[in-house]
Amino acid sequence: MKERRRPGRPPKDPEARRTARLTINLTPEQMSAITQRAAAEGGLSRSDYALAACLGRPPARLVPAINRKTYDELHRIGVNLNQWMHAINAGQLPAAHLPSLEQLRALVQSVRNELRARRGERYQPGAPQ
Repeated sequence: MKERRRPGRPPKDPEARRTARLTINLTPEQMSAITQRAAAEGGLSRSDYALAACLGRPPARLVPAINRKTYDELHRIGVNLNQWMHAINAGQLPAAHLPSLEQLRALVQSVRNELRARRGERYQPGAPQ
């Protein structure tokens, strides 16, 4: 019998866990400067910003709120599309849903084109998606 996975985030690999601490003393002005720089880097925590700075890595940028909202909307669309595809493959999708499916396909293509346009790419029919 297949073992059920517990809900929630999977545990990190023990080697990837951050268990060591580094404590430094700062003036209030230094703390404020670090806090402001971390926020300017996309809302990073002071800890993540300081770690990146100390290791000489560029800080990981957080996804802007507008992109998260768009991602969430696309995710919901994808979930619905996946459910429809399961129904189609099982021969259970009512014909009344086919026009909605075509509208959804056109909407997804429109979103894809918009995202490519923002990255400076162009849609080319027949090109890999």
